[in-house]
Amino acid sequence: MAIDFELLLAFAILAVFIVVSVLERRAKAARARAAAAAPPPRFPVFVKVPETYASPLDTALRRENLGDAMSSDVGVKVELTDRVRGLPFLKRELLRLGAPKDTPLEFVHFGTRVTESLRQMELEAGTRYRVIKAFTDHDRDVHPEGEEWTFLRSSFVPYHSGMSWFVSFDGVAETHIRLQSIPEEQGEILDNLADYLVAV
Repeated sequence: MAIDFELLLAFAILAVFIVVSVLERRAKAARARAAAAAPPPRFPVFVKVPETYASPLDTALRRENLGDAMSSDVGVKVELTDRVRGLPFLKRELLRLGAPKDTPLEFVHFGTRVTESLRQMELEAGTRYRVIKAFTDHDRDVHPEGEEWTFLRSSFVPYHSGMSWFVSFDGVAETHIRLQSIPEEQGEILDNLADYLVAV
């Protein structure tokens, strides 16, 4: 009799385990469907430019599936669907449309309110850039006006304030451009990239 009871108990536990597993799988699948159906989170950016910029910005952002733009009480409100790709694209579009390079962009990132100007460009991997104002890097190599290369990636070393750009001039070989983000070195360049580089 004891054996039958233990066997029944084992079957009961197994049945409960199977039911719980099935319910967990169904709940997980339901959450995945809900996440896929939900629109991506938006990243709002407020740009202090005249309202006339709203329409062309909206067209450009929608074309690239990066968000939209609308008039607001501070100028133009942009809602990006992808901050990493959208913010550099927004800055390039504003510069292309003739916005002043000191135009402020305001947004919240990781809970901190940030204000950036268009001069503070973020280089985007895979984008080709042209030097529009000559500069000298940390190794004292001069990068003349008209020089072009494709940006691949960057690496920052906080201890030395060192910024490394990895670029390709020909699409094959990789070149290392070293800079140091302190005032007496290349700090002014890194803080005002839009004065030195333009996407092509």
